[in-house]
Amino acid sequence: MPSKDDVDPIPSISASRDGARSSGAVPRPRGGARGGPPASGGAVGTGAWLLIIGALLVALAAVTWAWRLQEELAQTGHVIERQEKRIADLEARLADTDEGMN
Repeated sequence: MPSKDDVDPIPSISASRDGARSSGAVPRPRGGARGGPPASGGAVGTGAWLLIIGALLVALAAVTWAWRLQEELAQTGHVIERQEKRIADLEARLADTDEGMN
């Protein structure tokens, strides 16, 4: 009769698969030493594509910003020219008025 202190045997915890290889070798991923994707002639991963697209979007934003700054600079130049002409006209009128007052 077994005593209460006897421990039941612990079952083995090992993975079993249908059609497992008899050698017990674990299949390893093909490719580089780090286990990355297989090396093919010029394949670019998803992360690299996201980086390229992000860089292109940043470049597009920078070009757009530079173009808008250039347009604002040209408009400001036209405004300054008009104001300088107006100031010159007002100074000319003021000079005429001063001569007439004497």
